[in-house]
Amino acid sequence: IFLNVWVTAHLMFISEYDLSVTGALLIFAGLIAMIFGYFVSSAITESIHEMGKAAELVAQGKLETRLSVQGNDELADFARTFNWMATRLQEVDEQKRRLDQERRDLIAWASHDLRTPVTALRAMLEAMIDGVVADPETMQRYLRNMDLETTNLTQLIDNLFELAQLDAGHIKLAYEKASLRDLISDTLGSMSARAQQQRITLTGEV
Repeated sequence: IFLNVWVTAHLMFISEYDLSVTGALLIFAGLIAMIFGYFVSSAITESIHEMGKAAELVAQGKLETRLSVQGNDELADFARTFNWMATRLQEVDEQKRRLDQERRDLIAWASHDLRTPVTALRAMLEAMIDGVVADPETMQRYLRNMDLETTNLTQLIDNLFELAQLDAGHIKLAYEKASLRDLISDTLGSMSARAQQQRITLTGEV
């Protein structure tokens, strides 16, 4: 374009002075265009470099990384899309961490709940084997409590199996009302053998 304008001016203008001025203006315009293009391309290159660096940080697990949004051009739209993607990834990661923590808590609670009836059964069996309990009425009560603890163990195992099915999405929850009074009464009854060994009296009131 520069050469075409210069040749056209050379053919049109008679004065060498006008041709020199036109050539100088063309050179000045070319230099301005080159400088402007350099700064524009540098800004674009820097933005792309920042985007690439931010993508590497996200890939390394630093999901809090965000890009600064400036303007309304294509790069700004890309930065907004990148920030939205990073936000979604961070939400999914937080949800995954929360689910993992809940799973660990569930395992801990299940271990504790399984240990409680086993300990109660062992305490009642030891009391019967050692002859601490001799009268038929107490023996019968202990047997009923042992049967109850065995039922509780079976229910806990069934609950764990149902939780595994829920986690896999193979079952739906069906909510129903339950008696808190019966729950506390059964719990105190299952712990009565251990409490008597420690000379502790358990009472419950709802």
